[in-house]
Amino acid sequence: MALTITSEVEALLTRLSRFEPCGAPVLSLYLNAQPDQRGRDHFKGFLKKELQERVFAFKAPREVRESLEEDARRVEYFLREEIQPAANGVALFACGAANLFETLQTEAPIDTHALYLTPTPHVYPLALLSEQYPRYAVLIIDTNTARIVVFALNARVGEQVVQSPKTARTSGSGWSQMNYQRHVDHERLHHVKEVIERLDLVARTDKIDKIVLAGEERILPVVRNHLSPALSALVVDKLRIDVEAPEHEVLERTLESIRAQQLQSDRQIVAHAVDSHRAGGLAVVGLKPTRRALERGQVHVLLLSAQPQAPSDGTSPAQGETAASGDISVEVADELLRRARQTDAHVRLVEGPELLRGVGGVAALLRFRM
Repeated sequence: MALTITSEVEALLTRLSRFEPCGAPVLSLYLNAQPDQRGRDHFKGFLKKELQERVFAFKAPREVRESLEEDARRVEYFLREEIQPAANGVALFACGAANLFETLQTEAPIDTHALYLTPTPHVYPLALLSEQYPRYAVLIIDTNTARIVVFALNARVGEQVVQSPKTARTSGSGWSQMNYQRHVDHERLHHVKEVIERLDLVARTDKIDKIVLAGEERILPVVRNHLSPALSALVVDKLRIDVEAPEHEVLERTLESIRAQQLQSDRQIVAHAVDSHRAGGLAVVGLKPTRRALERGQVHVLLLSAQPQAPSDGTSPAQGETAASGDISVEVADELLRRARQTDAHVRLVEGPELLRGVGGVAALLRFRM
């Protein structure tokens, strides 16, 4: 079984968000599968204790309990026999009564173990994973070589190399030297244009909405000047990275840049939502107005705190709708997220914990007013 890629996560989120309750609980399990210093998984203790205790303590009619027990056995078998060595995060969703058994394995780590027994799949941690490790492209270029690397879920999912003939400026004088320098400039410009054509194809084929430019300072301005308006709008940052830099360095530096840009974008969109709400525009803030807008299909962009109130025991959704901190609970965040995906609203999980705290951890931009 291959590790999951971003498009599969999006498809999985859509399927799970549209799940209809069937009278039996859905077992949603999230595991941090990063190995310890000895190379061993450290989720087995959590699994043995929590899965057995929660299933045993679940109160339901006999046939529902038997179905849940079978779900637990199937989950245990999967974790024992089918975990991939490269997986740092694992998620499973099981409900035999509804013929549901979905799994995800990814190189992106899931921060904490969590187990939920709820009427519908608990998808918030899955959406957060996709948001924290988005799909994006990196172009690393020098005067004759370029790498176009696509990352998603903390892993490289594609790479192309464009190699052009090496050219070098020479010392000298006279018309022959001038002609040679014009030839060098022409070849380098041809190299840039070829790379941009390839980047454009990758962006369209892989549905890229974020691009990081990196490489030699002397050629990056040439690249920027020849990008189409559509490609230029996708560029979020420019970095100095050697074209031969190892993959882990490229991933680490570009992901840090992507997250910094996301935080800046979060600040802007939250400020826009709050200002628009105050002006009576197409926005609402707070739990009740946002929930009502979702029920009416008004929401265009749902803004949710990426750090909602966590369960006290880390195993089940928090009870109640808002926490003492002013943020919504995990349970409510999950409900709102599922409703948004059911109505094809876009969801933004806002990383800065202070950005939405003043409005209860949730806001929305609207398609229309009632």
